[in-house]
Amino acid sequence: MKRRKNRCTGFPSPADDYKKANLSLDDLLIQHPTATYFLRMKGNAMLHAGIHDEDVLVVDRSVFPPQYGDIIVAEINREYLVRKYMPEGDAIWLRAAHPDVPSTRISSDAELVVWGVVTVVLHFPV
Repeated sequence: MKRRKNRCTGFPSPADDYKKANLSLDDLLIQHPTATYFLRMKGNAMLHAGIHDEDVLVVDRSVFPPQYGDIIVAEINREYLVRKYMPEGDAIWLRAAHPDVPSTRISSDAELVVWGVVTVVLHFPV
């Protein structure tokens, strides 16, 4: 028995508008490609901010200066930290989001380098 090809007539599917669209994580997650890098979080210092050990952070170097409450990647005296940026008066505090991890007060003689602001956290549950 021969099968006939099904030739439908009528209206096109509303999904046809989306058929050719590609989904790009670069387009969704990165605003400034030349100033963006990825970093894997180590440790639980930012756990209560939703950043877990081994999460991937999207960090934008072009977001400068950081604003109050931004989560930043910082280098202090050759140590790298992911912390919440909290300037208060003349002091700058880098606050952890875990009760067991102390906050860091940045003194005027400390070498603080801000490597960028965390714009996206990619969490892959195990």
